[in-house]
Amino acid sequence: MRDWADVTFRYTDGDGGYQAGCYTVDSYTSLYNVEADDTFSIRYNPARPEEYFSSDYESTAESRLWGFLISGAIFLVAVIWLLVQAFKQ
Repeated sequence: MRDWADVTFRYTDGDGGYQAGCYTVDSYTSLYNVEADDTFSIRYNPARPEEYFSSDYESTAESRLWGFLISGAIFLVAVIWLLVQAFKQ
């Protein structure tokens, strides 16, 4: 079962201004157990510093699911291709 937590953070942009953000994360992310003084990487848009992204936000469960789906699709295409080649002969 997934648990959820709100992670609120702040960062300094390239002009020295303070920005703040918040992620709602599930228990499968590395951000789920962050403490008040923990740090993690943030990328932000220099033209719009309020726009941010962190790869730590991504759920490992979702990454595994996408990997499984992509691998399954490649396998399915390979099987169909082999069947088509077999019936051509």
